Parts: sequence; structure tokens; C-alpha cells
Amino acid sequence: MSAQSATSTSIDIKRVKEIVDSLVRRGVAYAVGLHTFLCRPYDPQIWGTLKPAFGESVARDVSSEIYNAFKGIDMHAKVKVEGVEVELRDYLRRYIFGEHVSKMILEEVEKRFNQMPEGERRVLSIACAIINAVKGKDYPAFSVRESEGYLSLYSFDREYFSEVVSSVLGFEVPDPRFLFYKYLLGFQCDWAFHQHVRFDLKIYPFVEAYIKKLASEAQRYIRVFNRHEVEEELNELYKKGDLLRLSVIDRMVCSKPTWESLNFLSYFKGVRYEDLCRWAKVEGIISDCFVNPLVYDYVKDAMKILHDKALSELVESFRMVFEREGYESVCVNECCTFTKALSKPVYMCFSPWPKEISVPYVPEGVRVVVVQGVPAQSILKYLQERRREELWVFVEESRIFIAPNTYKAEDHQEIVRTLSNNFFCKPYR
Repeated sequence: MSAQSATSTSIDIKRVKEIVDSLVRRGVAYAVGLHTFLCRPYDPQIWGTLKPAFGESVARDVSSEIYNAFKGIDMHAKVKVEGVEVELRDYLRRYIFGEHVSKMILEEVEKRFNQMPEGERRVLSIACAIINAVKGKDYPAFSVRESEGYLSLYSFDREYFSEVVSSVLGFEVPDPRFLFYKYLLGFQCDWAFHQHVRFDLKIYPFVEAYIKKLASEAQRYIRVFNRHEVEEELNELYKKGDLLRLSVIDRMVCSKPTWESLNFLSYFKGVRYEDLCRWAKVEGIISDCFVNPLVYDYVKDAMKILHDKALSELVESFRMVFEREGYESVCVNECCTFTKALSKPVYMCFSPWPKEISVPYVPEGVRVVVVQGVPAQSILKYLQERRREELWVFVEESRIFIAPNTYKAEDHQEIVRTLSNNFFCKPYR
């Protein structure tokens, strides 16, 4: 791209390019610093990126010099490039992707890569394997996407990448992004907007070969289950009746890993969110409420199959109970409608393991939620605070437990009688 092909009424492109070239000539730290600066020109994070890679003194000096070199230049000013109007910032970002700058960074990466200590290589290997596994997919905790020429790893409001890497390794890694700054010369591009924060690691496309190399070494350090092993492990949990662990896994493959998403399960177990996450660990599959990204697709597929099988068994057992009592039934997916002459229609929805569900509102009839699994006493507080309108029934094999604070005799007496004729109805403990 030539200087003559870019024009602007307010920006001297040639002078700005000379500034960039003069900085790059000073060394690779300046080249990396420029990438960082151009990502967030009005909130530069050069120092935070360069310190792990080049030390505090260099990071401070380079950050100051780059910031001062562009002082007074509007990076959002429009310039014309080959007849197309673009922001100066975007023009310069493409410019520093030039061969001479990329080559300088790549040579430095190669040198650092070959000098990496084994302990840091272990962490970076697992981190790269996770990036490879998540790239382009819908993993709940964070995303990895191609963005503006870079590989971008980002999460919102919480830096989840560190927590996921730690959960897979089995020990705390304060911020593995620092290793990407140090060895692959990636850079930080975090930014705040409204009341949210986006944590963003940028990686150059020309170092992806090193990411693949490190990812390929992951099984030197940890065991990664294959699809069959994942299916066996989850089926074994179901056979043992370990429904709450299955529910945590199910929740974590379909939602963001936030405290709110596990609120119901915390009450069900009668423990705090943090304690629930520690308790729900399944080696190789879930730890600290993060499903292992290296087997995430296997887990998601296996949970769908297991859920449908368990749901079908639960629905069928209740359908048979109500039909024996003279009801007619219509069942679709997780919900059934039971009708009998001189009785109110019963609308019942099921979950094969602990999960907060609701029955669609109907103007007539009685609504019932059936959940497989027996909760702690604290679930009554949860149901009371949310003023649930349905009758809540918990089932464990041939026993049922009725949540007393959801029971209304005028609505639910006939249902409880029907269930008591077919299950051992225990008082709530």
C-alpha cells in the first residue's frame, strides 16, 4: 500500500507512516507495542502487554514513547485508501501487518518458543489446546474468533480463560494470557463499555502454527477422554443416581457459567455456589463448574442423548400411573396433559434431574412440576421466595416428596391421592 494511494484533508499520511517506521526500527518491542496501541488508541494497554515479555523498564519506556509519538493525531480520522474512506487506525493496523513487521515479530517468537521452560510450556500447551478446541464454537465461558485480522479470545465481565485453564490443569494459573504475551507476543485489548468489560487477548495469525504445535503436546500433560469414555462416565453417573452432578454438567453445557444459572441447584444441594462447584467435579469432564473444553462436544452430545432417554423413562412412568387411575394422556416433549371426567385437567412438566422448570400458564386446570431427585430442605425457601404457582413433586425411584409450601388442598388433593396410590408418598424431610 503506497503513501500516494492514501489521502486526507486533515491527516498527513506520509508523516504518520514515518512515525510508525521510525518506531518499528527501534526493535520488536515497539512493533508489538504498536499493535497494542492501535487496538485501543485512547485506552492504550501497552505496558500491561510488554511487561511480561520485555520487563517493566522497557514496557514503561516503549509505552511512553508510542503514546507521545501519536499525541494530537486523531486515530479515528477518515483517510482515503485507494478511493475507499477508512479510519486512520484501521489503515495503520493493516500497514503494520506488512511483511517486515510480521517477520520481526515471528523471528522473536521462534527464539522465545525454543527457550521456553517446561513448566510454562505445560501451561501454554493446555491453553493452546483449549483455544484450538473452542475456536469458532459456542463454548459458554469465552469465545475464540477471527477478528480484524487477529485471532481474538474474549469473555465478558470476568476473565474466564484463566479459570478454565486452571480447571483443566487442576491447579490455579493466575493469568495464562501473560504467557501468550511472553512467548507468542500476543497482546491485551481489554475494554470497558457501559457497565461491562470485555477481556480480549489478540494473537497474530502468523503464529498459529506455534499454537497448533503446543496444542498437539497437551496429552503429554493431561489425559483427554475420547467420546466413548465420556459417554460411559456420564451413563455411570445416571446409573448410580448421581443426578445433581448430571444437572450441573447439563447446566454448564447450555448456559453461561454464572452464579445465577446455578442458583436453583445451590438451594437443591443446600450449599453455596462455590461449594457446589467444588463438589460437582467429575475427573476429565467438569471441574469448578467448567466443562472441559477438550471434551465439550462429546459431553454436550452425550448429555442430550442421556437427557432424552431419562426424560422418556420418567414421563412414561407417570403417564402409566395416571392412565391406571382413569385419566387420558397427551404427552409432547417434556410435558403431559392428563384429563378425566369430573376432574380438573392436569398439566405436568418433567425434568429427569434437578432443574428449575415451569409449566406454561393455562386459565383452567392444575399445573405440576415433577423433578427427579430429592432436594435439601433449603429448596422450600427457594420455592417460597419465587412464589411458584405449580405443585412441586420430587421423585426418587418408587418414592415421592411433595413440597408442602406449593400444595393447595382444593387444587392438588386429587393429584396427591393418585400419586399416593402408586408411589410411596413420604412426608417432606
